[in-house]
Amino acid sequence: MSAEVSGIAPSIMSVNTDVAVLQSSREEQATYAGQVIYKSLHPEVDTMNPPALLGSESSTAPLLLPTDSALELSGMAEGRMSSVRRTFCLFVLFDLILMFILWVIYTQLIGDTGFTAFEKQVEKYDFRTSLFDTVMLSAVRFTLLILAYALFRIRHWWMIAISTALSCSFLIVKIFLFDFGGTKSSNNPLSYCLIIISFVLAWAETWFLDFKVLPHEKKLRERIVNSLGRVYGATLTGPNIQPTRADDLQSVITEDNNQFYSPVDSPEGSDTEQETRSTRSSRSMTRQENDYVKLAKHSWEVLWTYVNSPESDWKLEAGTSEVEGVVHSKKIKGVGKVFRLKAVIDIPPKDLFEEMTFKPEEQPTWNSSIKSCRVLQVVDDHTDILYIVSGDLAGGVITSRDFVSLRTWGIRDGIYVGSGMGVTHPSMPPQKNYVRGENGAGGWVYKPVPGDASRTLFFWYMNTDIKGWFPQKLIDANMAKVHLDFCRDLKLHVKRITGS
Repeated sequence: MSAEVSGIAPSIMSVNTDVAVLQSSREEQATYAGQVIYKSLHPEVDTMNPPALLGSESSTAPLLLPTDSALELSGMAEGRMSSVRRTFCLFVLFDLILMFILWVIYTQLIGDTGFTAFEKQVEKYDFRTSLFDTVMLSAVRFTLLILAYALFRIRHWWMIAISTALSCSFLIVKIFLFDFGGTKSSNNPLSYCLIIISFVLAWAETWFLDFKVLPHEKKLRERIVNSLGRVYGATLTGPNIQPTRADDLQSVITEDNNQFYSPVDSPEGSDTEQETRSTRSSRSMTRQENDYVKLAKHSWEVLWTYVNSPESDWKLEAGTSEVEGVVHSKKIKGVGKVFRLKAVIDIPPKDLFEEMTFKPEEQPTWNSSIKSCRVLQVVDDHTDILYIVSGDLAGGVITSRDFVSLRTWGIRDGIYVGSGMGVTHPSMPPQKNYVRGENGAGGWVYKPVPGDASRTLFFWYMNTDIKGWFPQKLIDANMAKVHLDFCRDLKLHVKRITGS
């Protein structure tokens, strides 16, 4: 989810991520993965020195890869299987062993003693009376699939399709021709089970490969490839490559774009890290801090592009009016689905901006979709990094996610804006209790209602990957619900603080 797919402190995003402090061994492996993929895409380039892509000193932005995915892909590059493909191969082996064991039990239950049953089933094989062919069918599936997906590591479904088609055709013929009544098999339920189980296992292998193995590995490859170049609105970035979009969007960030917003100071008396921010801004920034400022620029410019995109680009997802809140979405190539909440809030833009920007740790007290929110690091007076834990979704089907979000805020063209995106942070690696989500660029925008400056036309743009294997319709429905629930909570909170 975008900074807050599940209620995660939305665009409260601050730039503050010291990637250089990441454990060197893990960073080196992630870097190696990027080099391997870059070489495969650009063999003409010296892979020992790819163009400033791997977080070197000359790099303009740190390489922000999902560490576990990067490590897994680096292992694949070194000749090792992905974990999900390895599980698939073990399942194929399980298929063969299970069918053999069931067949052995079957031969001992049909009335023949010792090896007599084996002789009748194997040496005197007859298609109408023997079920040894179900074991051989599993052996054929095992051979074909292991050769294709373990030895040659193909990344296509054609071999599993051939395997399943052959299995189904053979078993259908077997059902019609096998003499269930004329043999002792009629008193042995395993004769039916062997055929049914063989059929089920063949289709289970097809499902596992097509819905688990191939999509998982495709996502790993895409994450590394995307990290080689900044994609419009993407979470992962690589230096010296401008973010682009297929439908003629202009570059949204440049190296000399230093005046991308006007910072907004914390209000007097604010108890939200004011003292820490003042200390931080009084000294020069480190290289890593400057890197995160550049990431903040990127998120800011992407959000501004969303703000200025034609209204016709947005498709209605939920809601009927801006008074109660209405949710739209837009699909962007290379980014995915971006959700937008649009609502009228009865409070001036400046007041709402300050309430949501300078009090992030208070959000769990009024935002029902957030369990906890805290500041991990402050970069400067208008950028920081938050750690957010969201609540469950879909009645607990989608469990809590946690997010590490860089955010920044300021004013542009007289409009208050808070943007951000997902990053990594050395003090908050993936936690055992939560699935780590990834936020694309997004944020909050506060405009005055036309003709009524005392009310805010509020926008929340969210692009988030919650991870996990969930139907897209389920995710879309719950993302829309998250936005509307947030709008309801925000309106109630505003009523409390304004006393209206």
